[in-house]
Amino acid sequence: MNVDLAQTQETLKKVCLEPYDLGQGNKQYDGYKYDFKNKRLVKIIFTISYSQFNEIKYIKNDGQIIRINKLIDLQKSPDILTNLEQINHLQWQGAYNGDLEKVGYWRALWKGAALIDVGGFYTNGKKFGIWKELFKNYWDKAQIYEIGEYSNDYRKGVWKFVYRDQQIGGGEYDEQGLKTGNWIDLNDDFWDSHQITYHGQYRNGLKVGQWKTFKEDRNEKFELIGGGYYNEQGLKNGQWEDLNSNFNQDENVYFNGEYQNGMKIGMWNIYQREEKGDQKIAGGFYNEQGLKEGLWLDLSPQFQKDSKIFYKGNYQNGKKIGRWETIYQNNSIGGGFYDNQELKIGQWAEISDNFWNKCQVVYHGQYKNGKKYGRWDISYKEQILIWPEWIGGGQYDEQGCKIGKWVDLSNNFHDDNQSTYNGEYKNGKKQGIWDLQNIDIQIGGGLYDEDGLKNGIWIDQSDIFGSLDNVVTFEGNYQHGKRIDNWTWNFFIEWDNDYQKLDGGFYDKECQKDGIWLDLSDDFEHYHQIIYQGEYQNGHKQGKWDIKFRQYMDNDFDLIGGGFYDKDGYKNGQWLDLSENYSKKNQVVYKGKYKKSKKYGEWEIQYKNEEIGGGFYEEFDLKNGVWIELSDYFNQACKILNSGEYIEGKKFGRWHIKYKGWGENNYKQIGGGWYGEEGLKDGIWIVLSDNFREDSKIIYQGVYQKGKKKGKWSIKYRGRREKEYQEIGSGYFDDQGLKNGQWIVLSDTFCDQNQLVYSGKYYNGKKVGKWNEYKIGEKQICKQDQNKE
Repeated sequence: MNVDLAQTQETLKKVCLEPYDLGQGNKQYDGYKYDFKNKRLVKIIFTISYSQFNEIKYIKNDGQIIRINKLIDLQKSPDILTNLEQINHLQWQGAYNGDLEKVGYWRALWKGAALIDVGGFYTNGKKFGIWKELFKNYWDKAQIYEIGEYSNDYRKGVWKFVYRDQQIGGGEYDEQGLKTGNWIDLNDDFWDSHQITYHGQYRNGLKVGQWKTFKEDRNEKFELIGGGYYNEQGLKNGQWEDLNSNFNQDENVYFNGEYQNGMKIGMWNIYQREEKGDQKIAGGFYNEQGLKEGLWLDLSPQFQKDSKIFYKGNYQNGKKIGRWETIYQNNSIGGGFYDNQELKIGQWAEISDNFWNKCQVVYHGQYKNGKKYGRWDISYKEQILIWPEWIGGGQYDEQGCKIGKWVDLSNNFHDDNQSTYNGEYKNGKKQGIWDLQNIDIQIGGGLYDEDGLKNGIWIDQSDIFGSLDNVVTFEGNYQHGKRIDNWTWNFFIEWDNDYQKLDGGFYDKECQKDGIWLDLSDDFEHYHQIIYQGEYQNGHKQGKWDIKFRQYMDNDFDLIGGGFYDKDGYKNGQWLDLSENYSKKNQVVYKGKYKKSKKYGEWEIQYKNEEIGGGFYEEFDLKNGVWIELSDYFNQACKILNSGEYIEGKKFGRWHIKYKGWGENNYKQIGGGWYGEEGLKDGIWIVLSDNFREDSKIIYQGVYQKGKKKGKWSIKYRGRREKEYQEIGSGYFDDQGLKNGQWIVLSDTFCDQNQLVYSGKYYNGKKVGKWNEYKIGEKQICKQDQNKE
């Protein structure tokens, strides 16, 4: 919230209506930070603190206050942010009237820069007119917008979800602001690697009838992965296939069983979708009250491709009782006992919240009446080692609070980041001096005050810290948990065996960046050093900003991009932007002009300073005319271009796909087809596989009808020594664009050295029956798998 509090102080004192009771105290939440190097989400605990001074404080578990919101309108329930990325980066800017109600236009800023057209109008604290809102869990890898109309603070008419400039869902609201008719909803955790949508019908705001669950991605895979029926009361009924709460494209996990008026009953099985078909991996029984009963094999909350953790034990009326085991790679690595009230008792071994292949951390100790007490030790096993070692721990008191000397692990502890914090707790709060160590070498630390908040001079571990190739720390001053004054980056230069210091910038008293700053890219690392340098004013980017890049073992950063922000944080004038995947092997930049952060006029796409593509933007940031674009996976070894025509932002007519292999001088056409109305593919097409590259040249050939695949599709492959593509797989899509009947499909890791394929049947987009696994050119079947019908 960005307001001038001094101007509203007197008005705040005059409020005489009964204010909203904020209350006092703390509440803990789970946040997530994306680890760019390991391409996974890391769990980070933070606390929301409500103060008597009408403030909401957001505090990380390391004692840093990352945001303070002062409440203006005390008559309304406050907006509480629970998305860690939004807490760090989202600001709203607008005005209040004399009654402290929002009025006029409000807009959003992200990381100090204005978001294009995000926001809308308030009158007397109520939304009206056209709004462009952020999706509930908006962040850098979930840039989804909800666009539609408000009337008296209620949504009405057609609303749509927009992602990567394309509508991917939405529907209609009635006069009461309730969803009605056909809708495509998005999963609450929708993001680039978790593109789940729900298709079905609403009546009076309730889901009714059949609903289907689909998985999609940027390469147009369209797969039915679940669903079932809702009754007239909007409750699930009958047979269902539900998603795991942590479902993403790597973890194709779903739950199969029966609902009765919204309650799960009977046997529920948990399956994982694999190339060779759906495999049953866990499950158990629900009683008539919809409570788990008897022996169960549960999935851990962090169950993912690289952290397949199971919990095995008994339930009684929905409560865990007796002995429970934690199972990883078919071995018991932890567990303990629950009493009849589902309280943990006795000796336990618990895995870390961020347990995965490269973070095999287990906590060992005693529970008493559901609370940890006594000595707890932390063990850790590197992926390449056989046995774990003891690396930390400390003491709990009778209330389950940490006391005395402790060795804690960093939030993103793993094989490549073995950093720990050593210090003392008092009544569960860190106190005094704490040291930050990286494999027993002190690299930072500082002082905690009596409230467990950082204070004075600190050397923090950066968010992108890595022990082997990314030792970066951030040094500066805290004042009761808030970063203030000047902060400096420290880079460890491996070949010099020393640290290089670079000025970061200045934090004001409101924890906002101010003045000249040097920011690191989110994916900054040893071999990928990108920095952004420019000016902030009250947390907003202003004026000239430079983008610089340094290759491994270089001393200086080279200017590779940048441009100007106006006083409102919008990009204006000439800019040189980096591609999303810019690196030494993918030196792609975009050159053109902005007007209030909207692209207009001619834009060039350059690769290593050579123009290879581009086109024209109309006034409203819409592509028009002939364009040459780069594929999402364009890089030094796999150069793929798409060329054709746009009409008012939508592809139309004939489009070509061209490829230039390693060491080749010219691009050759290898695919393409036609776009019809609404920018949807139509007619005969040749498209490339997601993993198309020099050693995996796979294409798909068949027919689209209004964006959906239909009829026979062939899968073709060309090896390094072959001149022509040969058909190695095929099958049929039905009228709904779902696979049906006999298919031969390729392994996700198919390449010249691993020519593995699978043959079997699909029914309504799902693998059923027996599937065979074999290699191209080999008649012998490697494996046979029986899948559930």
